[in-house]
Amino acid sequence: MTMNRDGADNTASVARPVPMLRRGDVVGVAAPASPVPREEFLLSLHRLQRMGLRPRFRDDLFDRHLYLARSDAARASELAELFLDPEIKAVFCACPGYGSLRVLPHLPWDEIRQHPKFFMGYSDLTALLVGLTTCGGFCTFHGPALVPGFLSEFLTARTWRAVRQTLLKGTSGKSVHVSRAVALGTGCGSGPLVGGNLEMLTSLLGTPWEPRTAGGVLFIEEVGEGEETLDQRLTHLRLAGKLDGVKAVLFGDMSRNDLTPPYRVLDVVKNVLGDLGVPVLIGFPAGHGRHNLPLVLGARYSVCADSRTVTQLDPGMEIA
Repeated sequence: MTMNRDGADNTASVARPVPMLRRGDVVGVAAPASPVPREEFLLSLHRLQRMGLRPRFRDDLFDRHLYLARSDAARASELAELFLDPEIKAVFCACPGYGSLRVLPHLPWDEIRQHPKFFMGYSDLTALLVGLTTCGGFCTFHGPALVPGFLSEFLTARTWRAVRQTLLKGTSGKSVHVSRAVALGTGCGSGPLVGGNLEMLTSLLGTPWEPRTAGGVLFIEEVGEGEETLDQRLTHLRLAGKLDGVKAVLFGDMSRNDLTPPYRVLDVVKNVLGDLGVPVLIGFPAGHGRHNLPLVLGARYSVCADSRTVTQLDPGMEIA
């Protein structure tokens, strides 16, 4: 067991696979973060329907409270209802934005732990992805939300194929060669995948839902930030002990950050992580870039710097 610097357990664990989906399944859609744009949301639903899934959502999904999709209590009760309803086989997110962190203390964790289900999101939804894997003990899926991720102008053919493969077939053993990735270090590192959006990972530090990283592969993605903010957040993770004992670091698509020339993401990563001594890959097609391939948090992954490959070693889903 590896401890946080405050004495808490920081060991990454392999999470339980969730039940695989089947055509005809009823799936829930939640809005745990920002208000939902009605027109775009309704357009996105046909993607679920094309996979033979039957989406269901509450009547108050489009309501709002200030800059949030309803109150914290309402958003938490929505999530709890979807996880505890035996007819609902998966939970999708309407959109990211802001607010997922505020929901965490309102969820019935003991009950949710007994009802593992497919849950996918990214960006601000990292708070729920990490929380469900850490405290729920089951795999979660870093991937598109319905808006904007399932809209035709944003959903690439590559992402759509990967989402379908993940939802209906599982992805165990799938290897992705990232030819354009930048590699630091040599060799391969493997362990349970943990991570998500960098801002949210640092926001979780010091809470009961903070990521447990030692012995794992740390996944990081970010958008719209400059060199100083990226450096600050990566340094925060390191000072908090979240880089101690990691087996590899995998960065998503970082191309939409806003660094001041001549600085590059690579310069920041080298400056903060250059002496870690583990394989580091920058540029996996996930996050806020053109593609957002699903990754299974809680499943073991192997990251190889020399071959620039990322391989899922455990199933994230299993036949119920």
